[in-house]
Amino acid sequence: PFVIPEYLQEQLEEFEANYNIANSNNYQMNNNPDPISENLYDYFSQILEEHGPLEINNKLLVGEYENFPEETRKVVED
Repeated sequence: PFVIPEYLQEQLEEFEANYNIANSNNYQMNNNPDPISENLYDYFSQILEEHGPLEINNKLLVGEYENFPEETRKVVED
């Protein structure tokens, strides 16, 4: 089995602590997902499924964004 060398244990523990904090802040299991986020995921998913990978400034991605409500644009920016 793979074993982390003893001299790296302290760095590993520090990394895991930071990783766990970052993940707990950014991803929360929730039975009541945010409807704005869910709609955004669906919207972008449909575009990407139909057109494949796109540049970040592609008109398909940016065009509708300009018409999003302010609250929705904030979610995208965050």
